[in-house]
Amino acid sequence: MNAVIPPLSLVGPILTIRKFARIPITAQTLVDLGSIPQEALEFLKACVQAKLN
Repeated sequence: MNAVIPPLSLVGPILTIRKFARIPITAQTLVDLGSIPQEALEFLKACVQAKLN
């Protein structure tokens, strides 16, 4: 759960609730579904391994 109140929220208080999937989506699943290309996954893996920010 996350709450945001003015002045950070310009339209009044906002409450968000995150519902997590029963089966987590993996990075490879994103590639398999066509959400990101394989090259992007490899780039992201390299960034994480290099501890880039």
